Amino acid sequence: MPRNRLAEGAGAFSQVRPSAKGPTMNDAGSLIENHEFVEDLCRYAEGILTEAAVKKKYHFDDAIWESLGSDEELIALVEAEKILRVRNGSTAR
Repeated sequence: MPRNRLAEGAGAFSQVRPSAKGPTMNDAGSLIENHEFVEDLCRYAEGILTEAAVKKKYHFDDAIWESLGSDEELIALVEAEKILRVRNGSTAR
């Protein structure tokens, strides 16, 4: 399994374990490397997905949802993905 900086202690959500239900914030190291998760956050930012849909899919409570906004590495990934989606036409599809 690839190593990541969050699992090594960097970022707001370190020292996490995988969940049997699928990716959740309890598995933040995997989530930050999960392209589908980053794309879902982009879709949320673009108004394609609702907050409720993202929270339900990843089993986030309100506290976790709020804390996502303070994770600088995640914010940078989402912003970069938003630019990529505009350039490759994914946003328009």
